[in-house]
Amino acid sequence: MKNLLNKKIIIAIIIDFGIGGTTLNLSHYIRNNNFEAILVETFFACTLLPIIFFFLGIYKRSWRYISISDLWIYVRACLIANIFIFLFIFLFNRLENIPRLVIFLNFFILVFFTGSTRVIYRSVIERFSFFSPNSYKIPTVLLGKNENVEFFIRATERKNGV
Repeated sequence: MKNLLNKKIIIAIIIDFGIGGTTLNLSHYIRNNNFEAILVETFFACTLLPIIFFFLGIYKRSWRYISISDLWIYVRACLIANIFIFLFIFLFNRLENIPRLVIFLNFFILVFFTGSTRVIYRSVIERFSFFSPNSYKIPTVLLGKNENVEFFIRATERKNGV
């Protein structure tokens, strides 16, 4: 089980490595309407995003049970990552090749890409359940009359909901 966990973390780091460069180049393309070679800036974005996410504990969180409150954590992590990425680019070449609007565009695209990968992962896992073996269901009785019990019942009625 520990090897599977390490493989998932490595896959998440690789995905975030790609997302870092993709979002910077996409926001640069949206602003300038053409692709330019911003290799150093892309390198900083690719390497700093997984490092910052690692130190903020993003990889310790489960993607399978992501919710709106978890997405707020990703928004804060993306904001901090965006600040550090452009701070390092500023220290390296004073944002020579980067228009100022790219800083804001990169934040929104980064939030969209990181959030969407986590939501897509959750949808795929809920739908197909690749990582859980076929197990039998244990009948249970729930006592109570509030909406948490109703949510739990609905979740168990879904295919691989709980």
